[in-house]
Amino acid sequence: MATAPATPVGAAVYQSTSDSRVRQAMLLGALLEGGSLTGPWQAGDNGLSWGPFQIYKAAHPDVTRAQAEDPVWAVRYMLPSYAAAVNRVSAGSWEADPKGAAALSAYYAERPKRMYLQKRIDAAWSQLAGTDFGGAGGPVGGSPGGGSPGGAPVGGSDTQQNFGLGDLSGAITGPLRDLAVRVAFVGLGLALITLGSWTLVQSRPRRAIGGP
Repeated sequence: MATAPATPVGAAVYQSTSDSRVRQAMLLGALLEGGSLTGPWQAGDNGLSWGPFQIYKAAHPDVTRAQAEDPVWAVRYMLPSYAAAVNRVSAGSWEADPKGAAALSAYYAERPKRMYLQKRIDAAWSQLAGTDFGGAGGPVGGSPGGGSPGGAPVGGSDTQQNFGLGDLSGAITGPLRDLAVRVAFVGLGLALITLGSWTLVQSRPRRAIGGP
């Protein structure tokens, strides 16, 4: 059995889930968002994002600052979002690059405006060095719950990280993928119309020269 990190957030995460991937994602996410697994946590987004996961008050009006800053409450609140986010990242990515997979899962769960800076990911991951995450690694259940969709985390993630090719296709899902398909079909249709019109124009002089 894996031993929980000796921090309030670490203990809460290990009590809430046995899935090693969710543990990695939540611990890394708390470091990327709140900057600490022990607290206290600085409020972000002009004082409206609180706790280790920087839960955004404007998007979650029923959440109090005291709740968001309580590690046990915050972990349980964010667990469905992280569980769903972890399942969006391929098993191959988790095996080949756990740090990148955990960071991408945190990005999906927290939904900041931009992906975290790679140097911030590296620094946060280094704080988890030697941690025994333990637990199962199979698919986990859960549906999207409380994320922090309003604004970038404390410290500002002001650049976009390059994803692996396997995860890039996974990131372009839902409405974006549907839009891309529609644009492709419209473009193909316009190309066919243009080609037909050009063929018609080119054929008229030949019919005129050759007679009726």
